[in-house]
Amino acid sequence: MLWIFWHHTIPHLRRSPGLTLLNIFGISLGIAVFVSIQIANESSLRAFQSTIDVVAGKSDVEIVSAEGRFDESVFRSLRGIDGVEALTPTLEEVCAIAPDPAHPQTRIEAHSLSYIRILGIDVFSNIPFRPLTLQKGSVTPAQDADPADFFRRPNAIAISEKLSQKLGVRVGQDLHLLVGQEIRPFRVVALLRLDDSTPGADDRLAVMDLANMQEIFGLTGRLNRIDIRLEDALRTTQWNSHLARTLGQIRQRVPDHLDVQPPDRRGSQIQNMLAAFRLNLTALSLLSLMVGMFLIFNSVTTAVVRRRREIGILRALGMTRLQIRMMFLVEALAMGAAGILAGWLGGCLLAKVILGSVARTISSVYLLVSVDHLWIPVWLLPASLLLGLGAVAVAALYPAHEASQVHPVEALSHGNLQDKTVRASHRLFWAGVAVAVSTAGLGFLALHFFPPLGFVAALSLVLGIALMCPQVTRLCCQGGTRLLSGTRFYMALLSLKHLGQSLNRVSVAVAALMSAFAMTIGVTIMIHSFRTTVTSWVNQSIRADLVIAPSSQLRLGARATLDPAFLDSLGKMPEVKSVDFYQEIRPLFRGEITKIAVSDLRNMPVQRNLEFEGGDFGDICRRLVDGENVVVSDTFLRKFRVRIGDCLDFRSPRGPARFTIVGSFRDFSSEGGMILMDRHLFARYWEKFTPQTVALYLKDPTRTEEVRNRLAEGFSSRGELLVLANKSVKSQILQIFDQTFAVTYVLRTIAVLVSILAIFQTLTVLVTERARHIGILRATGATRGQIRRIIYGEAAFIGLLGSVLGLAGGFILAYVLNNVINLAFFRWTILWATPWPVLWQTPLLVIGCSLLAAWGPARRASTMSIAGVMKSE
Repeated sequence: MLWIFWHHTIPHLRRSPGLTLLNIFGISLGIAVFVSIQIANESSLRAFQSTIDVVAGKSDVEIVSAEGRFDESVFRSLRGIDGVEALTPTLEEVCAIAPDPAHPQTRIEAHSLSYIRILGIDVFSNIPFRPLTLQKGSVTPAQDADPADFFRRPNAIAISEKLSQKLGVRVGQDLHLLVGQEIRPFRVVALLRLDDSTPGADDRLAVMDLANMQEIFGLTGRLNRIDIRLEDALRTTQWNSHLARTLGQIRQRVPDHLDVQPPDRRGSQIQNMLAAFRLNLTALSLLSLMVGMFLIFNSVTTAVVRRRREIGILRALGMTRLQIRMMFLVEALAMGAAGILAGWLGGCLLAKVILGSVARTISSVYLLVSVDHLWIPVWLLPASLLLGLGAVAVAALYPAHEASQVHPVEALSHGNLQDKTVRASHRLFWAGVAVAVSTAGLGFLALHFFPPLGFVAALSLVLGIALMCPQVTRLCCQGGTRLLSGTRFYMALLSLKHLGQSLNRVSVAVAALMSAFAMTIGVTIMIHSFRTTVTSWVNQSIRADLVIAPSSQLRLGARATLDPAFLDSLGKMPEVKSVDFYQEIRPLFRGEITKIAVSDLRNMPVQRNLEFEGGDFGDICRRLVDGENVVVSDTFLRKFRVRIGDCLDFRSPRGPARFTIVGSFRDFSSEGGMILMDRHLFARYWEKFTPQTVALYLKDPTRTEEVRNRLAEGFSSRGELLVLANKSVKSQILQIFDQTFAVTYVLRTIAVLVSILAIFQTLTVLVTERARHIGILRATGATRGQIRRIIYGEAAFIGLLGSVLGLAGGFILAYVLNNVINLAFFRWTILWATPWPVLWQTPLLVIGCSLLAAWGPARRASTMSIAGVMKSE
């Protein structure tokens, strides 16, 4: 086989360098998309996980509250437990980095805010837990910082070396942070240097004394976490019973609403939360690879046709069918290996481009993360190698099998192969129908049992339509030929006849274009439907004239709270008719992160910014205010498989809490589901109600801009607060939505590019194979312009047929995306909306791109030497 590869495969690849490079490029694009998506996903997750490792330190057990903070008296109750070597309290807060107040002309721009994660620690008890060292500065040799520096100044802080370099803030200088609504200076007294156990951790990290931080942030007596380090003996297998007894004593002294868990549990919860998002991007990247498979299929099929004479001679000389099959498989795998190598390099470069978009989407929708380093997982190289080679082998298997079936006597009969292709198109058509119909069954299983089958359903739909393409192409060519017979459209008639005689190659180009176009149409309809639904939801739920929130919310999410004195002043403004407050927490329900939204629901009947399902609107509003009742989002109902009337059990700081579901509403702000309750009910079980956002309803809505300007000047002269009019709030929400789907446009563009390459490849091969035929046309009087029009006609037909099939497949694929994949993974209710202007423009764009791809082959065909092609034949 090595001899065959060297003397037959290598010369063939050398004779067609353009086509060889085209195949390599097609595979490399598919692999590059897959690799870049995996690197971006893994980098985001590793950055957050490494940050957790830094924050958690070298602890064996941590005590945390799903709702955030808890009373520090829990720390004192844990002292003296047998088996506990050390424990330390920690307070964690995230702040926005603000400009220096010494420059009053500088305003805070919310979109450009960076953040810093501050850890309040006990400088002495935290020593056994630190995966970092505190140094006096970037000096050589490094000198440890003096712990007393943290007590001399109440605002003393230590920041990471990298952050110090980025901000240009050195030891002894002030760093200004946005604490609530106030810009406050923090004196940098030391630098943090992380050890090698936490690579890729977020460098926006700072440390300060716990007591000072509690006072500055108004969190006296509050903690986020208690870290516990066990004795070394408890980590050995023979001490399991002692370990269980120690953990039992810890749980006995901890209130029920707190969790006693290993530090890596938070990482696993985050992984579960991001699983659907990561799988969605991976599936889109695999669709791009599938389009690249058509190039390999077309290339190997073309090689079989062009080398039939060679195959017949080799078979006559004694080569077995297995050896023929292996010859073409090895040829495809060689191109695939080169494409995988190029795709790896391209994927690393593409990852840098899309990493920011993926990280911003995760921060906006899921959790705060900053990614500055690419993390390439160890498994990615072998996985992409197996995936790429497997895709190439699958794409090349059928044409390689067809090559092995060529009889030496049939080697010189071109029509025989065409007859086989025609006969095979019937079988492929019905096989495609069966595969496409299986989409319904797979969708049912995905919705009720195994959600990843939703992506298999989408793939089976595209594959089924692709299998139908040969028969559909043949019928369309025959129908077009009959329609044009007897007319004066000779060039179009020749184009259709030529395509009908090259069905085995043309149908592959049509299938490739159809797949890319179906994916483009399906995702476009899904995004348009989703955006239309979100717009309707935003218009319904956001009816306030003005919305006020800390500027950091656009970057950090709902973390900062508003000053109570500021809230009181808002209610006394003569222009204000009513004020609505909002707060959210993220507790665990059945082991998964969800959201509790808190507001004053007594105003709900007047504002009517939600539509409830499950009962009368007025009755539901009364029950929400009077009893221990809540309403939940439709995503919550589907995710946790609960119904209206069921009870929800929570562990609150004030004991067990049970709430009854009295209705549901549509929501798109949280994939994990939302529970909406009245502020007075919240105060019975959780901490004091501390609003994070305020909505103002004005007596005269026409004065909205005037009131907004006055509030911005009076309460937020530097931009510490966001004071947004209704229209601006909706615009910000839709901007986040568009940012979330930005990466899908890159994937769709690459898929369409690969399909256009398939058209270029097909036309190039057809021109080469029909050289003698083109020479005869030229010798009998056909002009160069007419030859070009024949090639352009073939390209237009391929583009038109691929667009029509892609349009039909795209509508069905959009249904699968909306009603199967979306419901199985994200559980949102998306109303169907068709972007007709885009759908009518896209086929024209595809046909235009097809004509552009035909420019090179048409030019080559029209400039062929008549004598040369006839002589070579």
